[in-house]
Amino acid sequence: MSREGQIVIDLRNRLPGRGAYVCLERRCLEKAVRKQILEKAFRRTCQPIDLAVLLSQVRANLSGHMASLIGMARKSAQLVAGGNAVLDALAQPGQLDVVILAKDAPSALVAKTMRKASSGMAVCEGLFAKTDLGQIMGRSEYNIIGLFNGQLADAFKADLIKYRKISGEN
Repeated sequence: MSREGQIVIDLRNRLPGRGAYVCLERRCLEKAVRKQILEKAFRRTCQPIDLAVLLSQVRANLSGHMASLIGMARKSAQLVAGGNAVLDALAQPGQLDVVILAKDAPSALVAKTMRKASSGMAVCEGLFAKTDLGQIMGRSEYNIIGLFNGQLADAFKADLIKYRKISGEN
């Protein structure tokens, strides 16, 4: 909480001072706001909390971190980008751990990718636009990106699970 009593999201546990933990699920945040659990945890009055704004801040925080993970994967050559390159990598089992499809990717590419993706693979669809993916990659746009197995892919999957829980997706 800020000095003004405003709730501040700190998903990485790096901000100084006292914090309050709330599980990253939509129902937990709804309950915390409805029952004023955060005020009880901080032992002081908070500024009014709008649940929609709080959820939006958490989603923005998570998607920003996932974008930075994609950037790190690009710099460390832990990803493959572009339709043909990702589909070729999907043809080799166990190479990719995460596939990220732009929300405005062509439906034919989405269908092909879904057919080739293995059952244990995380498929992230609809989180980024192709211009967003392009900006992360230093190009104009990308429809699809694949992350190789490794720590960056694991971190991305963990954030994706949190994002889906906050968004109400399972």
